[in-house]
Amino acid sequence: MSPVSRKRKKPARRRSAPGLDAIAAEAVTAYRETLAVDGFAAELFTAELLGGWWQGAVAAGTNPEAVPRALVRYAAHRRTEEALAALLALAHLGTSAALRDAARAAATRLTDAGVPAPGWADQVGPVAVLRCALVTDAYGEQTTVLCEYRRGEARHALSALLDHDEADGAVVDAWFSAGPDELFAQTAARVAESDGVAAMASTDPGRAARLLRAGFARLDEWAEPTDSEDLPQYRALALARLRDMPGDAEIGAGELTGTGDRETPAGSSSGGAAPVPRTAPPARRHPVRTRSTRSTGCWRRTWSARQWRGSWLRPRPRRSPGMRRPRWPPRRG
Repeated sequence: MSPVSRKRKKPARRRSAPGLDAIAAEAVTAYRETLAVDGFAAELFTAELLGGWWQGAVAAGTNPEAVPRALVRYAAHRRTEEALAALLALAHLGTSAALRDAARAAATRLTDAGVPAPGWADQVGPVAVLRCALVTDAYGEQTTVLCEYRRGEARHALSALLDHDEADGAVVDAWFSAGPDELFAQTAARVAESDGVAAMASTDPGRAARLLRAGFARLDEWAEPTDSEDLPQYRALALARLRDMPGDAEIGAGELTGTGDRETPAGSSSGGAAPVPRTAPPARRHPVRTRSTRSTGCWRRTWSARQWRGSWLRPRPRRSPGMRRPRWPPRRG
């Protein structure tokens, strides 16, 4: 062997991606952080995990259920409190009926074996829908759906943005708020400042559910990653709330295009009130599209000297302690 060949370095080995069992093991370990929180915080933690896996699978063109199913298989053979916590959360927030059933069956076996359940085990499950509202623009291009939910004494709200212009009615953004009163009040204030461009009206939960189901179905049809930071994080939780809302999956053409009739104003009583007729939108003056992003619907139009941003309607209440984002991956000691 020549001196040159002896000094030649071997190429470094590439680190292989972790397998499904390794990912599942790390996820189960991360559930130790949820043992001392409330049910809503545990739901947010699980939804963020599922959202990250869903977005990664969509980007890679793989099955988004692969990692959650591996998590169920792994946790089913671990008689620990964090494993049971993961199974209970997936039994409620799993994005498919098969995943929820498998997690529920595995959680039942661990419970029968004497594994202690987390303190929030009785704080996850069905919720009651208190009120819903729609925020539409005068041109029928976007709709924001607001829904308030209650479980016990705790309340929270969902805000979802549907784009009828570029996204064909798909949900392009969604997030949850722990302060529903503040969310509805701030939204009404922003609508009042829109000079007639936007309108807010209360609606029945059935119609809101039809809009959201159709919007999430269109999102799944895209099968491509979204640029929204919040949508993947809250997608699983929003789908779980939809399962507690009335109505079927069918939706009228007027609702898909955002041209349905406006209903009772959100601040008034809905009992026996006549629908508010849609007024003619203000005339457009040389509309100029300066930015377009299909996934987020963040675009801007200009009328004369006034600019209106399509995604401006996002009043953000301060996050409560229960809405703190979990560390992922968890810190190692």
